[in-house]
Amino acid sequence: MAVQDKFADEKLSDEELDQVAGGTVGEYDELRDLFGTVKRHVSSGGRNAHTFEGRLNDEEIKSWLRSNLNIDAQINYKRWFPWQDGDPNVYTRNGQSLTHEQVVKEIKAKLG
Repeated sequence: MAVQDKFADEKLSDEELDQVAGGTVGEYDELRDLFGTVKRHVSSGGRNAHTFEGRLNDEEIKSWLRSNLNIDAQINYKRWFPWQDGDPNVYTRNGQSLTHEQVVKEIKAKLG
């Protein structure tokens, strides 16, 4: 006789789903989307310099969080398989854990 999962028929609400860790790729993409694109200047030895638009990378995001919100971030996406989720990002301020949702809310407030 098989054991029936007592939660098999339950579904999470949208609010409950928002609290589930989005995985590193989803979290990283959400952070990058918050900042939009930035102008980047590329030069190759002074010749053929040009400017293009690009999104912030993980190191730039971590630096921004540290400088602007005093948040230390560990961004855990898998560079070699970006379509596979891994561990959620880890955020702390003064030794206190923050959720991804809290960090997103603070970024939005700071960016206006």
